Amino acid sequence: AINWSTAYTNILDQFTTCLDYSIVRRARLVPIYSRSNIVEQTLTSLEKTSGNHILLVGEEGSGRTEIFLSLAAKILSYESKTSFDGFQVRILNSERLISSARNNGEVINLTERIISDALKASNVILYIDQIERLIDPNQGDGHINIESVLGRYLNRPELRIIASTLP
Repeated sequence: AINWSTAYTNILDQFTTCLDYSIVRRARLVPIYSRSNIVEQTLTSLEKTSGNHILLVGEEGSGRTEIFLSLAAKILSYESKTSFDGFQVRILNSERLISSARNNGEVINLTERIISDALKASNVILYIDQIERLIDPNQGDGHINIESVLGRYLNRPELRIIASTLP
């Protein structure tokens, strides 16, 4: 699927991890039976043409990441029975993003470039774990807030973002 990209994605490659088939093997070894309906609901929501972004909310250890990894395994193994079969599934490395920038403005610029690369590739599902780290409503030095960038792109049907947060 990575070869299907329609553009070179240098920034996307630098700040995200592209999941591979090892996730599929892991999901088969450790299936999540009790949450398979949530994985199916997530796939259905992603297929919508509007409102197609997912926010997984749960306490620490509640299985948010497992739900995402099960979803990724279905997509990577062409078992989702959706148009997403074979898409790239990428995890944003928010620590690398924050540490690479000197201030909020640079984080916003890098985030915009990452999302732009994902749009150019046209076959990317982006996962942002603990999104609350990147959306801090406080203003000033030391506070990160990418809300303005996300707001500009969330209405684009070709962009798919799954994020997780604590309640």
